[in-house]
Amino acid sequence: MTAEALDPPLHDPAAPEPPGAAPADAPDPLFGHSGNYNTSWSRHDRALGTADFRTIAARLPRLVATCLRLGWAADRRASATVLAAELATGAVTAFGLLAVNGVLRSLLAEGASTARLHAAIPSVLLAAFAAAANRACSAVSTGMSIRLAPKVRHLAQDRLYQRTNNVELLSYQQGELKDLIDTAIRERPELASLRAEQSAAEHFAVAERDLSHPTISAVVNVGYIPTGQAALRDRFGAAGVNVNIPIFNGKLFHARQTEAELRAKAVAQNVKELENRVARDVRVAYLNAINAHQRLGLTAQLLDQAKLGLDLAQSRYNLGLGSIVELSQAQLSETSAEIASTAAKYDYQAQRAILAYQLGTIR
Repeated sequence: MTAEALDPPLHDPAAPEPPGAAPADAPDPLFGHSGNYNTSWSRHDRALGTADFRTIAARLPRLVATCLRLGWAADRRASATVLAAELATGAVTAFGLLAVNGVLRSLLAEGASTARLHAAIPSVLLAAFAAAANRACSAVSTGMSIRLAPKVRHLAQDRLYQRTNNVELLSYQQGELKDLIDTAIRERPELASLRAEQSAAEHFAVAERDLSHPTISAVVNVGYIPTGQAALRDRFGAAGVNVNIPIFNGKLFHARQTEAELRAKAVAQNVKELENRVARDVRVAYLNAINAHQRLGLTAQLLDQAKLGLDLAQSRYNLGLGSIVELSQAQLSETSAEIASTAAKYDYQAQRAILAYQLGTIR
């Protein structure tokens, strides 16, 4: 249902238009053609809940392709790592199943129990290796997915907002206004500060996530004993490797990682909110500047008409056809028109300064 159906016309369509009036379908000089509001989007509201298996299966390849494109555009390295880790996980899982099959064949074969156990040891070692490799690949995939998920989500939201803005503004927004909004979003110092804060929060979230990974440290110690027992060597050396796996820490690192990720999301939403407010302020300042500019022409015409009226009143007074009151009124009209013209010029300069401030171009 469109807005025209909800709001009946205020005048008779068959009535003649007044002289000089613009046609009903003429575009607005500032916004272009008006858009019609409708609720056609509502048919997609419950489309997923009512879709059958065939529809979902038909859409699955396109959805997978969209996810792959978003992941590749967000972070190519993380996407390639996740894909390789998943493929490696599948291969290692298949290898582990073959190893388990070998273990069962060795244990269920004929012969003594000791011989069967000895025969199953290689397959058991292979199965253990496959399980460890599977866990390692899963850890790599999970870690990279945690890093990749916020980037994909932010990229998808950015594209959604861009397309939504294009749908809303295509019918009436001028290209100049869009350029001004882009300039403001790029130049406003508070937006730059929030973007830096967002980048810092995202890097801090990655650092908190990396704390849950095992750490490996190497220790080397060498020395020389100038005096001592003859049976002992005077030189010695030792090397060691220390592996620290943060497991039993009460999920402290996981909690810190979750907190950092939520803080990064909050900062990202603050950036979006500020961008929307900046775009709104630029639109308002732009429309006020256009209004002030149009008032310049209007007040100039009023001043010209006032001057013509004063000349006419002066001529009538000189010829004795007009009174002093008429001449005084004409002089007052000219003075008022000059005051209005000066105020319009001042207002236009003020609106231009406000627009420059909203754009962030004042230095």
